[in-house]
Amino acid sequence: MPKSLRELYEDLQVAQGTGRRPAGASHDDPFVFKLVQLVFSYGMQRKASDIHIEPTAAGARIRYRIDGILHEMLQLSTETSEPLTRAIKVKANLTNDAIGRSKPQDSRIDLELPG
Repeated sequence: MPKSLRELYEDLQVAQGTGRRPAGASHDDPFVFKLVQLVFSYGMQRKASDIHIEPTAAGARIRYRIDGILHEMLQLSTETSEPLTRAIKVKANLTNDAIGRSKPQDSRIDLELPG
């Protein structure tokens, strides 16, 4: 049975030698870069049509739309979700300012992933 996104995320944390990301981690931090790759490659493997990264009081949740149904796959802390969101917005040429954070944004990213 393939690993869940939670298990892959925990493997990434171990491989990077970190549990929680420091507050203010940069969007170009190697851990964040690999997390972006993981989020997108997992979505491709699961044949997701959409990836939703939704803010919560504790950080963010990641959900994938698979066969028309949203499936929650991972909860992230604020220390991890904020740099992840910034990194994706930079790649998608979206705004990171206060106005951009207060409303949903939609974009596309061309991304080449291993495999």
